[in-house]
Amino acid sequence: MHKPKKLIAAMTLVLSANVSLAQFDAQMSLADIDGSNGVVINGVAAGHLAGYSVSYAGDVNGDGIDDVIIGAPSVTPGGRTEAGACYVVFGSDSPLPNPLELSSLNGSNGFVIEGVAAFDKLGLSVSDTGDVNGDGLDDVIIGAFAAAVGPSGFAGKAYVIFGKNSQSNFNSTFDLTTLDGDNGFVINGEASYNGTGLSVSTAGDINGDGFDDILVGAPYADTMGNGDTNNGRIYVILGNNTGFAAELNVSNI
Repeated sequence: MHKPKKLIAAMTLVLSANVSLAQFDAQMSLADIDGSNGVVINGVAAGHLAGYSVSYAGDVNGDGIDDVIIGAPSVTPGGRTEAGACYVVFGSDSPLPNPLELSSLNGSNGFVIEGVAAFDKLGLSVSDTGDVNGDGLDDVIIGAFAAAVGPSGFAGKAYVIFGKNSQSNFNSTFDLTTLDGDNGFVINGEASYNGTGLSVSTAGDINGDGFDDILVGAPYADTMGNGDTNNGRIYVILGNNTGFAAELNVSNI
């Protein structure tokens, strides 16, 4: 079930939840963040747009401490122009470094998720999903609204990555092409220029079955059948513990 725990994030600022609300001033200058009252998180390079999207990630690595996820949709990984990237930063009961450099993520303190193809714009939207597959670990979802699905340009995709117990650390970089249904799955948009994944979110447990569910927006979809109306479409994907295929086509919902 989706529930907040121990960490609150806001763009490049992480505030420690062990500071009582009574200790906050009415105004706070981000220039005063010093490690004792929060942490500054720095992007890797110029133009990456780290922090374009940010979200609570739940407890992705199962250590009992909540994590954050950060989108950087203009990263060019491996020469793939603006394929985008995301960063999962693990929470810790020890003080986090201030500033925290995203370039320092090594699998034990967090990991990088790189976009698959040029101009996918992975990371324009990010969110936790709660526990979609019922294994007791929180999962995350990342949108790549400009990704092609086969010949359908800009159909858009979203990627769900399942949490993993901290005893088996993540690698420093997560390869989205390895999603196989056991470690997560791909959500494929329906038609060209739908922009599936431009918005993603947890839905909580919308049908009351004990598994968290997912919302994926496709704001440019034409569902009225009379041309380029952009009236939009939203997909609700239900969680379960019976398993997911490696790919889910929203046209089959």
